Amino acid sequence: MAVLQNRKRQLADQLSQHSPPTKRVKSTSQHHDSWQYPPEFWDGLSKIWLTRAALEELDRRTARRPSFPPPGPSGQDTRELGRFARHGGPDLSDLRGYPDPKITMSSSRSSRSRPVVSTNPTSVTSGTTKSKRSTRSAYDPGFEQHLTDHAIHPTYISQEPDLEEARAAMAVPRPSLSPSQFSDGAFTAFRVANAMAKDEEDVTQEVIPVICGTKQADHPVARNTLFVNLEPLTDGTIAPAKPDLYYGAAPVQLQPPIRDELRGHIVPSSMEEKPMAPNFFLEVKGPAGSAAVATLQARYDGAIGARGIHSLQNYGEEEPAYDGRAYTFSSTYHDGQLKTYAHHVTAPTTTTPGGRPEYHMTQLRTFGMTDTRETFVQGATAFRNLRDLARRHRDDFIQAANARLPNATMASTEEDALTGTTEAPLQDSSPDLFVDCEEYAPSDVGVLDADDGTAASFDVDHSRKRSRQSRNSPSGSQEDHAAKKQARKPAPAAPEAGTESVWVETYRRKGMVCFKGPKKEIKTEWDDWVEHTLDEGTRCFYWLDPKSGQAFWTVSLPRS
Repeated sequence: MAVLQNRKRQLADQLSQHSPPTKRVKSTSQHHDSWQYPPEFWDGLSKIWLTRAALEELDRRTARRPSFPPPGPSGQDTRELGRFARHGGPDLSDLRGYPDPKITMSSSRSSRSRPVVSTNPTSVTSGTTKSKRSTRSAYDPGFEQHLTDHAIHPTYISQEPDLEEARAAMAVPRPSLSPSQFSDGAFTAFRVANAMAKDEEDVTQEVIPVICGTKQADHPVARNTLFVNLEPLTDGTIAPAKPDLYYGAAPVQLQPPIRDELRGHIVPSSMEEKPMAPNFFLEVKGPAGSAAVATLQARYDGAIGARGIHSLQNYGEEEPAYDGRAYTFSSTYHDGQLKTYAHHVTAPTTTTPGGRPEYHMTQLRTFGMTDTRETFVQGATAFRNLRDLARRHRDDFIQAANARLPNATMASTEEDALTGTTEAPLQDSSPDLFVDCEEYAPSDVGVLDADDGTAASFDVDHSRKRSRQSRNSPSGSQEDHAAKKQARKPAPAAPEAGTESVWVETYRRKGMVCFKGPKKEIKTEWDDWVEHTLDEGTRCFYWLDPKSGQAFWTVSLPRS
């Protein structure tokens, strides 16, 4: 009987050494939720913290260590043992009356009977749990140490980029958040929704849309997307990122040869109709979630986004340039607190392992969204304006990359190839992607309020404006071009009092200034638009429809 038990024990030990600890995964999502750090992850850490995951790795290695039988005693050892036995052997007085030990299974065998706990560094943990499962997260000191070892720096040791433009953009008022559009009652409803949210899903469904704005047609966005299509940011031992929300460009904006060449840095999902070149991220946690985990997620997301934008920015260049500016942004939301961050990349240093670029995360602002209506408006304004700023940077680099492609040809016409624009589909097949059906032309002078169609503007450093214009528009600024056109044709009369006015976003198509009308696309000549300055100093343009008498206003005209 004892021999049979020994054979069963040997068989179980052999199975524990050669069989995986978990069941075979059947899908990408299941693989993502059961991510386990490989041994290389632990071997590569400069410092191993005493965490549960580290102890489990130690148990795994100990269980797999081969056991060797003790060497047979020599003649001298035999004589010493005999002398030791004649004198009574070891003193066991301390063990008298101690209960017999209970027989327990080995750690390697008992581990198979315990429920598997996710150690996926990008998995979303619910704010509440009804079971007694461990709520530990792989966002522990080990994962944070891994990012630091690979030059993905936290806020407290990061270099600060040039943030003048970002800080100016964050403060621009948005008409959609004025008292007439977002009342005290609306703010009270937001506070109630935030207080009633019990977990992360509640926050994502009921709270976040109020901050983002309900109308995002010109912002391609995707949710809970696993970034399995990108090259590893570090050494491949950590799971791909999975941001709760990210904004990027419609794939049709970038020419296919460029998209294919930069795929490993800018096409995050295997579902290629989802947005590419993401450079604005949001990480959400429920009331019982961890703000520290959200910050680590944003740090990981932002570095991935900064790498992609940097590759797009330097497409076609012999040597990559590092200008010290932030073109990628992220936000975290937890328990009424909205935090915003900027991310940028710097050149490798002599201390960077493997000559990798270094990634930096800088905190911009923090807002108590449930404090007062004013603090909510400040936070939502900053969030939406940063989202618009990220889009303008992204589109600028896409246009510049398209222009650098030899013999560029786009889907529509030869003129579209020269301008680096193309027509986007009216509706994308992905349910969580919103793509504007218009050709978006980025502007240096304004921010379009995507949630209500109105516009605001802000002034940025003129040297930067000239730099971006020389990079993307060799013919000069849109204002100069409009002024030259106006000199050749008398300006139409200014709108009279009571004239119906509508704010629109214009784009260029086949040499015409176009915008989406109530029923169809409206095409106008460049010199039909008149520059105007509002009473509060906002610079804009208007066009009077000779048929309907309506006045259509825009914060900027597309580049010629």
